[in-house]
Amino acid sequence: MSDSDNKKNNAHLVVGVGASAGGLEALKRFFKAVHNDIPISFIVAQHMDPNHDSLLSEILERETEFPCSQAKHNEKIEPGHAYILPPGQYIEVDGYTLNITEQKDQLGSRMAIDHLFRSLANNYKSRAVGLVFSGAGSDGTAGLRTLKAAGGLAIVQNPDSAQYDSMPKTAILAGVVDETMPLEDIPDLLLDYASHPYHDFDEDDVAPANDMTNIRALLKAQENFDLSQYKDSTVKRRLYRRMSLLGLHNAGEYLDSLRQNTEERNALMRDLLINVTDFFRDREAFEILDSQVLATIVSEVDEGQDVRVWVPGCASGEEAYTIAILLTEQIEKSGKLLGLRVFATDIDAEAIQVARRGVYPNSIISELPKTLTHKYFNVGEDGYATVKGRIRDCISFAQQNVYADPPFSKLHLVSCRNLLIYLQQSAQQRVLKSFFYSLLPKGYLFLGSSESIGDYKRVFAPLSKKWRIFSRRERENVQRLPSELPSFFEDKKRGKPKQSREERQLAEDNWHKQTLLAAVKPSIIVNEQNTITYFHGNVNKFLQLPEEGQAALNLYPMLFPEIRTRMRSGIYKAKKTGERVSIHLPQTALHTHDHVNFRCVITPAADSGRGEGSVIITFEEIADKPAESGFTSDLVSHHDQDSMIDAMERELRETKDELQNTVEELETSTEELKAAHEEALSTNEELQSSNEELEASTEELRSLNEELTTVNAQLKDKIDELSTTHDDIKNFFGSTNLATIFLSSEFKIKRYTPAAERLLRIGSQDIDQPISEVCRDLIDEHTLEEAKHVLDSLEASEKQIHADGKWFDRKILPYQTESRKVDGVVITFVDITSLKTTADRLKASSEQHAVIAKLGIKALSTEDTENLMDQLVREVSHTLNVDFCKVLKYQPDEDNLLMTAGIGWDSGLVGTVTVPAKNASQAGFALSTTEPVIVEDLQSEQRFSGSDLLNEHKITSGMSCIIEYGSHPYGVLSVHTKHKRVFNDEDIHFLMSAANILSVAIHRQGMEQELRANENRLRIAKDSSHMGSFEWVFSEQYIDWDQMLDNVWGIHGNQVTVEDFYQAMHEDDRQAVSDAIAASRDPKGDGHYHAVYRVISQITKKLTWIEANGQVLFDGDEPVKMIGMVTDITRQRKLESSLKFAVKELQEANDKKNDFLATLGHEIRNPLASISAAVQIIDHDSSKLDWALGTMKSNVSLVSSLLDELLDLTRISRGEVKLEKSSVNVNTLLEEVIQNFTSSIEQNKQSMRLTLPDEVIITYLDRVRIQQVINNIINNAAKFTPEGGSIEVEMVRNEDRLVINIVDSGIGLDMRYREKVFEAFQQIKDKKTRANNGLGIGLSLVKQIAELHNGNVSIFSDGENKGTCVSLTLPITSAPIGSGDTPTLEVSAKAADDFSNLNKLRVMLVDDNETVSDGLAMILSLKGCEVEVFNTAQEAIDKCASFAPNVALLDIGLPDMSGTELIQHLKPQLTAGTLFLAITGYGHQEARRSTKAAGFDGHFNKPVQLEIILAELERFASQLTQ
Repeated sequence: MSDSDNKKNNAHLVVGVGASAGGLEALKRFFKAVHNDIPISFIVAQHMDPNHDSLLSEILERETEFPCSQAKHNEKIEPGHAYILPPGQYIEVDGYTLNITEQKDQLGSRMAIDHLFRSLANNYKSRAVGLVFSGAGSDGTAGLRTLKAAGGLAIVQNPDSAQYDSMPKTAILAGVVDETMPLEDIPDLLLDYASHPYHDFDEDDVAPANDMTNIRALLKAQENFDLSQYKDSTVKRRLYRRMSLLGLHNAGEYLDSLRQNTEERNALMRDLLINVTDFFRDREAFEILDSQVLATIVSEVDEGQDVRVWVPGCASGEEAYTIAILLTEQIEKSGKLLGLRVFATDIDAEAIQVARRGVYPNSIISELPKTLTHKYFNVGEDGYATVKGRIRDCISFAQQNVYADPPFSKLHLVSCRNLLIYLQQSAQQRVLKSFFYSLLPKGYLFLGSSESIGDYKRVFAPLSKKWRIFSRRERENVQRLPSELPSFFEDKKRGKPKQSREERQLAEDNWHKQTLLAAVKPSIIVNEQNTITYFHGNVNKFLQLPEEGQAALNLYPMLFPEIRTRMRSGIYKAKKTGERVSIHLPQTALHTHDHVNFRCVITPAADSGRGEGSVIITFEEIADKPAESGFTSDLVSHHDQDSMIDAMERELRETKDELQNTVEELETSTEELKAAHEEALSTNEELQSSNEELEASTEELRSLNEELTTVNAQLKDKIDELSTTHDDIKNFFGSTNLATIFLSSEFKIKRYTPAAERLLRIGSQDIDQPISEVCRDLIDEHTLEEAKHVLDSLEASEKQIHADGKWFDRKILPYQTESRKVDGVVITFVDITSLKTTADRLKASSEQHAVIAKLGIKALSTEDTENLMDQLVREVSHTLNVDFCKVLKYQPDEDNLLMTAGIGWDSGLVGTVTVPAKNASQAGFALSTTEPVIVEDLQSEQRFSGSDLLNEHKITSGMSCIIEYGSHPYGVLSVHTKHKRVFNDEDIHFLMSAANILSVAIHRQGMEQELRANENRLRIAKDSSHMGSFEWVFSEQYIDWDQMLDNVWGIHGNQVTVEDFYQAMHEDDRQAVSDAIAASRDPKGDGHYHAVYRVISQITKKLTWIEANGQVLFDGDEPVKMIGMVTDITRQRKLESSLKFAVKELQEANDKKNDFLATLGHEIRNPLASISAAVQIIDHDSSKLDWALGTMKSNVSLVSSLLDELLDLTRISRGEVKLEKSSVNVNTLLEEVIQNFTSSIEQNKQSMRLTLPDEVIITYLDRVRIQQVINNIINNAAKFTPEGGSIEVEMVRNEDRLVINIVDSGIGLDMRYREKVFEAFQQIKDKKTRANNGLGIGLSLVKQIAELHNGNVSIFSDGENKGTCVSLTLPITSAPIGSGDTPTLEVSAKAADDFSNLNKLRVMLVDDNETVSDGLAMILSLKGCEVEVFNTAQEAIDKCASFAPNVALLDIGLPDMSGTELIQHLKPQLTAGTLFLAITGYGHQEARRSTKAAGFDGHFNKPVQLEIILAELERFASQLTQ
């Protein structure tokens, strides 16, 4: 196996990976997708801080399964492994070995990723792959360009998946990317690429001629791209590269792909148009160019002239800009006023567009020193640098095919580097020929280091063989001048320059040459023009200078005439044969006196490219043989003769030879001259014809030149004008801050303003990019659609859009040229955020003012404030766009705020829910301050906390303000939102205005109500006082008055005449009234008018007494009018008459009061007297104890009954009695009542009978109150029925009512008093009737209780001593459903004779009245109870546990706490079965309900009836026993 085969087998793919910001995540994702056994090596260059150690290799090895390690110097590169660049280092490759070098902070230092990619390209060619992942900046773009040009593969991560898309996007925009794909798909592509036979491509391999021909024809026909100019090896290599990317393995398949796919044809052409260039590429070359060429050009060009340079194959323009920068530096140094014109051309239109823009990634210009960067570039913050206008304007970029298109002319320099190497030999010669004719006679040619001039050595002389710098032959010497390049081009420190190997070899050759020349005889070198170009040694013996004529070094004029012919013949023979020719020179021909023979040797010069056709003529001395001693003179003479003969014969032969040569030369020359003559004749004719044409053309050119001069002047003026306009537009765009972007008809970005650059975040890299690829918030699909519509319809479009929290006015206009041609669109974005905000505020303010005006009108026109509040909360909520709004009315008595109107709240809250009026709530806080309360976040509010209402509705923000109402606030108006919101001043003012309107409306309503009330009071006062008003203008004969006077006078109409006024007046009063009026009109008086008179109605003839009062108004001393009031005093007059009667009635009422008090005193004193007597009897005779006790009980009951009746009457009259209704069996009720009266009826020796219906009548009533009514009626009947009389009680049913008739045979009633008997404190006194006790309030209570039951009571009597019938009528009703009434505890009044179980009771008696408590305790003790007495509640609480009672008798009105409070303390300490009884002086139903609610089992009024309480205790004790 050969070495080349081994090399191929050992070679593998090496992939360089570049990443920066966000690269860690991308690297992890990528290496997770790489298989462990992949036969590929990876070298990772990640931007890292040089001052910190890298953990990248550890992270990748931990996160992925692929082997990773930090790269080491001289480490061998193995497949299936990843090498990580150490921080602060550069990494490069040498074969399959890693070289690690230090990064230095020096100008022009390469970026790490670019450095790696270039190294891979130089070493591995097609086996090099560059990957660019996420990162900021542009590192890697320049390296990918080099790598792709070398045949390698360039891949970038899809920018959409990159955290930072700057690095991938920069490479894509630079056009140096082969594939853009997701990270996970890249390993599979690498495997396919690695296995493709493209890498084994051999330039000597012969591709099928038919396929290559078809591909050339296809590109020529479809794309007008001629492949015939390019070397077959270049075309093959690029074809195989494209095939490898498509996965194709033969040219036929690829040909089909080219036929079907336009994009692939374009991709192939881009690959063939290898755009590999850089700023100052090959530094040493540019140093020599600057010092030996550019400096010379600048020094030789005359003041005011242009330096003209052509850069064919300029690619993206870096080389053209480099030469322009260097020439600008040289021109500035020279101080000359020189112009600079650089023509830069390329066949690639896209590359020309890039060059014209002059925008490059920062990584590309990083090669330059900062001095040049700052001077000639504008470095932007977007990672790109733009060439400044001073350099850009001196370069003309154009698309040109250097092979087919005409060249430029009169050039000082042509710089065509690395173009010829890709062209065929014939194409190279044609291009070089065009370069020769385009250059000035002393012009320069600058080629690439791998290029040569081939057959054009005769016209171009090398200036630097290494860097391929040539000059036309017309230039002889080139002076080396100092370079103007910055010092960074010198890799070593300045000092004595070290000689290169080539220079050392040249010096050694010169030494050898000089040494050899020292041994060479005198010689001359003659060129093909017979000019002596070089002298060596003393040749003065053989040459002479002409005596006259122009000085020249032509050989033949300098030869002696005798040898001139021989020399010409010898030179011709040497040139023709190419061999040495020796010519003997006679002594006579040399004019020397020495007897020395000479010869010259003519040697043709070697073909060196520069001495072509030259000969070397060497002059040699031929010494004669010396004569031997002893010769005789004869011998000498003979010898001399023989020598002469020999010399003559030799000279004759030479002359013959010379003559023969001359004849041959003449013959040859004759033939050449004949041919030349014929050619000359033909040429002469052609030249004569051409001369005529040239003369005509000259005239045309002169005319054209004049026109061009004029046009050029106009063009210069136009350019100046355009330059000024450009500057004006640039400054205008910069000063207006107007974001404008110009699009072509293909909707590609042509230009943009600085404001658009900042707003849309676009940069110079976006020039010529489709607007659809610039994805921004302000530019979307709708923008493109509208732009298309504008371009089609030529109608402008304007729209307001919202983005990034701002508003913009976007206008799209057609872009019109000066010729009115539409060539794209112009999109402008005007920031109208403040205007929009102002407009929105104005709109909101306008809406708010409209709402305020609307509410104001409503407030002034309506009297329904509730409706106004409802409308106001709706309007405020809608206008402010809030979730909730409410009106809270302040209720000072309850210290809260009631929601009277609201919107957004839960149903049922308006009118019911209240908010505390304290500072703890937002509304309460608003009441305490005069300023509006603004809440941005209720949860973080420090001034107060949220009320339950706000928290339940999840309120976040809001504001509140007071609704004023006079000296105190009416309430609070509030709005709230669920989401956080900041309210502005307009919102606050609007809310305050709404609150003020509500305040005005409420105040107005109050004032109107007060006014109406005043008017109403005045009207009522007037009506009740029977008053009327009038106005009498004395100059007129009528009087204005109101309706009341119309009614009194009986006259219709508001105006009456004076005659009508007097006509209705009583005739007896007319004179007095007339006198009073006359007196009031007297200016000497006070003008007061007063009169009392009578008026007789003209209609009803009713007499009315009138009292008139008025005031006369004067104008000076002249009375003008009278205004006054008229009062109907008819009633007053009648009251005066009835006053005496009223006084009499008052006197009677006073007498009645005195009688009542006397009776009350009598009724109370009598029982007290009886009690007092009984006490005295007990003191004197204890045997009368039972009688005394009975008397005391009876009189105590009497006094209690009197007090109960009096209290009941008072409560009923005040409406304080509430009926405790329940379903009552009236039959049973009557039976119980009759049973209770049995004893007293028997004592009075009367009889009583009860008659009941057959049916049981049950109705819904208050049993206690009805029983009280029946008791009062029966008691009254028994009171006024004599002994032996009878009382009959009968109940009957009358439909839905029941009637109870109580008929007695008593004293009867005068029916005149049938109503009076039901009045309170009324007693019908009759001398014939017996005295009776009572206060006269029994029947009054009966009537009022019956009416409370919707019933009535009536009384009837046939007369004195004929008895009385009292009828009680009540409705029969059923208990309401769900009434749930439970009758209070009714204790039977029956006395129990047996109290044997009372000894089981432990009774706690709590009463602050010691007399009552001790007496009751004594009685209970006598009955067998164990009793403990406590006079305070606290004492009972402290000792109840130790006593453990099972009965508690509690007074309600205790001094330290009430009985209802005491029971709450006792119940937890006593057993559940303890009996609690209330003993109190409060006997009304409300008191009973209160004790029952507190937990008492019974309620007893003081004074307590012992029988009842003992019976209840016995009942309870018996249950305990059971």
